[in-house]
Amino acid sequence: ALANLRHDPVLIVDSYLLRALSVAGWAPSCFACASCGKPGPHTSFSISEGGALCDECQSEGGVAVSENTMELMGHLLAGNW
Repeated sequence: ALANLRHDPVLIVDSYLLRALSVAGWAPSCFACASCGKPGPHTSFSISEGGALCDECQSEGGVAVSENTMELMGHLLAGNW
């Protein structure tokens, strides 16, 4: 992908890092709430909680993200370009 310039190099690096986390057993939840499993998209993300969080499970450590950001992260993790 890098050699053929098929995708933005920054997104390739992000995808690689997300997939490396997955291989190590630390894949973040991007499409469902990491705490209760409620289907997303969600607009809060917490590394310590394991990924996306629904409105009911939001924690103080979570950061606000757009639905598009969570969707992109999920696709980069899955390799859906």
